[in-house]
Amino acid sequence: MRSNSSKTVLAADASLVTRLGRLLLGDGDWPAVDDGRGWGRLVSCAQVEGVAGLVWEAVRERGIALPDEVQRELVATADQTAGLNRHRLTRLERIVTAFAEADVGLVVLKGAALLGVLYDDLSLRPMTDVDLLIRPADADRADGLLRRLGYEPGRNLLRADFFPRFHYERDYVGGGSNGVRLDVHVRPWRPLRYARTVPDGALMGDVVGVPMGGTVMCVPSATNMLIHLLCHASFHGGGRLIWAMDVRRFVDWFGDQIDWSMFVERLRVWRLIYAARVGIEWVESQVGCVIPDDVRRRLADERVSWRDRLAVRQSPEDAAHPVRRTVVDMLCTPGLGFRFGYLRAVILPDAAHLAASYGGRHVGWTWCALVGRWLRGVFGAVGKLWRRDVAGVDI
Repeated sequence: MRSNSSKTVLAADASLVTRLGRLLLGDGDWPAVDDGRGWGRLVSCAQVEGVAGLVWEAVRERGIALPDEVQRELVATADQTAGLNRHRLTRLERIVTAFAEADVGLVVLKGAALLGVLYDDLSLRPMTDVDLLIRPADADRADGLLRRLGYEPGRNLLRADFFPRFHYERDYVGGGSNGVRLDVHVRPWRPLRYARTVPDGALMGDVVGVPMGGTVMCVPSATNMLIHLLCHASFHGGGRLIWAMDVRRFVDWFGDQIDWSMFVERLRVWRLIYAARVGIEWVESQVGCVIPDDVRRRLADERVSWRDRLAVRQSPEDAAHPVRRTVVDMLCTPGLGFRFGYLRAVILPDAAHLAASYGGRHVGWTWCALVGRWLRGVFGAVGKLWRRDVAGVDI
């Protein structure tokens, strides 16, 4: 098989990803058994796109012959995925139990939730972390529970109150060499605009209980699960093929449980119509039609504001363009006082955050760290504009 750097290149090969998606849906011809190169490229792409387990499932179900090396690679990947998932779900069971005993509301999202309701084999769907959703008002209690379970919060955010007031999640890491990373959300999605348009606990009031060992974990209802998956993909500018397969399999299995009228109404009330349309377009470009035609028409008929369009278009670029992200957040987020509180936190982070990027502890070090931070932000933004202009000039 190929190196990690080669896999990164393969991830960008849209034609190979498209072919892989079609194969998983039963449309197309698998490589010949003696075509080791074709299988090698396909499996490397599947590993990057998170669907190696689904490839192995399809190969077994359809009796497809494989080169020995390819079969060993798929089996090893499936075993590793199952082992890691088993470990993470064991840790998750302890967290779910502790939160239930403390009467703190907790909803499991994304990979762990889908393993509970959609994938009956732990090797089929990899996950890199465990995503949890709590109410903003429970952030301090959740922090105490997680610390007692051996989890420590990750990097310091801009200010002590930045989470949960402004930031949508905080990461925690369990101790030891086999530590588990948690993403603890107080809101389902990243753009600041939706901290104001989506009510707190929006996905927590309509849930389904799923047995998990000796306890029960709560996951979003079928309608809310689809909303979350589509908008999550939209705010990330698409994603790996496994995200599209999640949506396709979910609708195939649970489409009769989705209240499509409620689906459209919640998207409208929460100002997520445009985000859902973008998510649907990406998913269907990868795995074919997933939304009923009449629902698609209703979504197309809904008016969306320029703020929703701007927030969705900027979201995938947030990490690469922090200055632009701040400007878009200020333009698109309702609530004047809320916006200026956010701007103050961005411009004037507290000492705990500054200490991570500034080594000195002399008199006035915080101001030196602040000025350095501002200058890096300004010159970084100017530099990106300069490089883009130069790249477009013929010499």
